[in-house]
Amino acid sequence: MKPIVKFHKYSLSFVNPPNAKTPSSTIKGALIMINGGYGCIQPWPTLGDKNLEYHLDSILSETPSEIAQAAIKCCMIDSEARKNKFNTETANNFSEAINKITSSEKKLINCIGSLYNVGNILNKN
Repeated sequence: MKPIVKFHKYSLSFVNPPNAKTPSSTIKGALIMINGGYGCIQPWPTLGDKNLEYHLDSILSETPSEIAQAAIKCCMIDSEARKNKFNTETANNFSEAINKITSSEKKLINCIGSLYNVGNILNKN
């Protein structure tokens, strides 16, 4: 069975352009949810990435781009963390946080904290 993919587009606005190659102070991204886990896609077309629509379409057509693959991995890790009732706020240190995750992809633990909190906020609304 094909997993359900949900996404919410957003725009980030900067007071000043974020880098020398990006004259605009706004960049588009999307928070995605797959199997109850969250990930994000925020391409930088001015730095050579394809636009947001390309990456979202690549997920829907089941040929995910590299950026989309990274977001899908975050979704998988976040989903596993939620199933294991992992809460980044209850871990006393990084080692304890690592031990709470059973996935072999522990190197991506950094993405869990912010996505877990964003996911909880979205689930409440």
